[in-house]
Amino acid sequence: MHIAMFSESYTPVTNGVAVSITTLKDQLEARGHRVTIVTTRHAKYRAKQGELRVPSFRLPYWPEYTLPMSTIYGKLDRFFEQEHVDIIHTHIPFILGWAAIRLSKMHHIPMVGHYHTLYDHYLHYAPFLPKKLMYKGLSTHICGFYGHCRQIITPSQFSKERLSAFGVEAEKINIIPTGYIDEPDLVPRDEARQLYHIEPQQRALLFVGRIAIEKNIGLLMDMMAIIKGKHPNAFLWIVGSGPAIHIVRRQARKAGVMDRVRFQGKVPHKQIGAVYSAADLFVFPSITETQGLVVGEAQGYSLPCIAADHAAAAESILNDVSGMIVDGSPEYFAAAVDELLCDEDKRNRLAAGALSAPRVSAAQMADMVTKVYEHAISR
Repeated sequence: MHIAMFSESYTPVTNGVAVSITTLKDQLEARGHRVTIVTTRHAKYRAKQGELRVPSFRLPYWPEYTLPMSTIYGKLDRFFEQEHVDIIHTHIPFILGWAAIRLSKMHHIPMVGHYHTLYDHYLHYAPFLPKKLMYKGLSTHICGFYGHCRQIITPSQFSKERLSAFGVEAEKINIIPTGYIDEPDLVPRDEARQLYHIEPQQRALLFVGRIAIEKNIGLLMDMMAIIKGKHPNAFLWIVGSGPAIHIVRRQARKAGVMDRVRFQGKVPHKQIGAVYSAADLFVFPSITETQGLVVGEAQGYSLPCIAADHAAAAESILNDVSGMIVDGSPEYFAAAVDELLCDEDKRNRLAAGALSAPRVSAAQMADMVTKVYEHAISR
């Protein structure tokens, strides 16, 4: 079948949505399907085969992302008039998502919607509008948008419940986690620690992800203020980049832990195995995840994970088997870190549990998504 996927987040953007789309596209094409990605243009990035890049503009305060212009419809109409598309799969319910609805209606093509993001946790990006009014408008928008979809995909039970709370029909929502592509690229621990200049006696508390307000990284700074007196060899290792880097640095200074935090910056994904291999614990305070891909990644490298008991990241952890699920406060995070750093036997037991934790493969994800497509078409 020919699948047209619509999303503003796609290569060269690097986030969970882009990773999910790329993984699914590769797996579907390996099964003989044709996939066309309808996405935005980026300066200095040349469109590849299977990509339909529409006219776009860049926001000066959000340089990584581009947004579609109002002139996109001519190009999209011509493509859909010339090409046979069996199903539309839209990943973001905004500009390109509404374009997908229009094309779905015009050409009588069934549409599947994907709910990747807890958009109500991103209202801080428009601080000049009243939050109650924004939430009400968002609820109406989400319910209306996904009402146009024959089937809906979301990666976790948590995100399904949140989507249902907006008024979306629960019977249409299918839980399909983003699958993991490869077996972990394990790097010998000593070699990995030498690469990142970590001394044998040091204990690296790792966070991997976008540096953004919604990731709740400030909690880790307050956690380190508690840990630094108990474990002088422990440091917080933040790997990633994002718009809130200056805010997070300011939080570190305010907590008095700037000397105990290492800002690594963005690491290419092909090198991330060495990062996980060099760390001792994985700490993830975000309360806005619909899946938390990095938690599954960390477990694949035998890293015990400590996550906040909120949002979907905790669904990937078996408490006291592959990690620890704690109340989302600095004190509880610090207590869990302290316990695992002091108790080597428990740390090793959780490390073994993390390595054997169940994970959905990319192939399994593609099989489940294909069934959703077939069901949407049959309706």
